[in-house]
Amino acid sequence: MQKNHFKIYIQIHTTMKTKSIIYILTMVFAPLMVNARLTGEWTTESDGCYKIRQIGNQIYWYLDDKPRVINVFTGNLSGSIITGTWADLPGGNLEGSGTQALRIDSPNKLVKIDQSANYLGSVWIRGGCQNTTTAQPTSSPDLSGTWYD
Repeated sequence: MQKNHFKIYIQIHTTMKTKSIIYILTMVFAPLMVNARLTGEWTTESDGCYKIRQIGNQIYWYLDDKPRVINVFTGNLSGSIITGTWADLPGGNLEGSGTQALRIDSPNKLVKIDQSANYLGSVWIRGGCQNTTTAQPTSSPDLSGTWYD
């Protein structure tokens, strides 16, 4: 009989210990997601390079993926959810607009959870943008000809 009591005590103790660990992890990591600083460069599965700026609970982005599209977004962060509107700008081939909602899965991952119009991106990952401003030329300039000093 005493062996059964000990076994029950161990099971209860293990369950409480597991719940305590889950609670501690939630208390440590949940604020990181809610208080994530989102300013930076982000990419989607369509390889677009988004420039995101967070000012308090206001979220803005700019996407220049010419010739396909140029667009902007403005929204609000509430908890771990971003809701807002986007619009394509002149200069790209697309001319759409709409609303969408994103969930912060981690400080480095955003996932689209709702949209009013078709928007290509569905998962945003921090980083991964190709730096095109410092790209080296693929060939040397042609310097042939007569030179004078």
